[in-house]
Amino acid sequence: MSASPELFQLDDVRFRMGHPMDVARLEYWTLQAFSQGVFIGSLQRQGLVQRTAEEVKEMIGGEDFAATHRKPSVLNERPKAPQQLFGRPHMVIAERDSSIIGFGYAVNATSGSTTERVYKMLAQRSKRWAWIREIVTDPNAPTGLGTMIGALLLNKFNDQQPTSAYTWAENPLGARFVKSMGYRRPIVDGHEEPPRTRYPFGTDGAPVELIRWTGMVGAVKAHILEKPGAKEAFEQARKNTVEL
Repeated sequence: MSASPELFQLDDVRFRMGHPMDVARLEYWTLQAFSQGVFIGSLQRQGLVQRTAEEVKEMIGGEDFAATHRKPSVLNERPKAPQQLFGRPHMVIAERDSSIIGFGYAVNATSGSTTERVYKMLAQRSKRWAWIREIVTDPNAPTGLGTMIGALLLNKFNDQQPTSAYTWAENPLGARFVKSMGYRRPIVDGHEEPPRTRYPFGTDGAPVELIRWTGMVGAVKAHILEKPGAKEAFEQARKNTVEL
């Protein structure tokens, strides 16, 4: 019997968790194809603007997908991440019957001048963001899988750290998901922070509106664990977790 039949059905799910460097290079091909298929399928099911396979591949990392996950310092060199520093990443891969049904990736991120970035990363916890880069789940995955991947990732960071996630305005399901986890859009001058125009599908692709969501690690984690059956499901997931 699951901890909560309504929200979490994870009894037969095994989690692998650890540093992304411990994931075999060949497995990143599987993860990239999985992520690409899930994103394209989500747009189709929602009847939203369709993106080509090449556009989606670029959005999730392109040819650098494996490199930017295994060694986040590679992200520092990309033009999409000016004046940012990434380090100490964590990865969760969820499997059922030896097949990947979801994964998530989070990393510490700081911004500012070179000196500021390094100082924040090493000594200024309140300025070191726990960035949820992605949480991807199969559409037929057990109920609550994405939320539990998020909880396992956040559990690797300090409760006093700020945390962030990003969604595209054209993908409302993504926004609904991060909001359900406890993230909120920052308030600027009494209003929600406006979206930012970005080109995640390549410079030749159409621009999208990028929406930022924020919170504190401890508060977001507490919000998740307040859901019916979440604490029991979280403990169960931890017992079913092995090292990458």
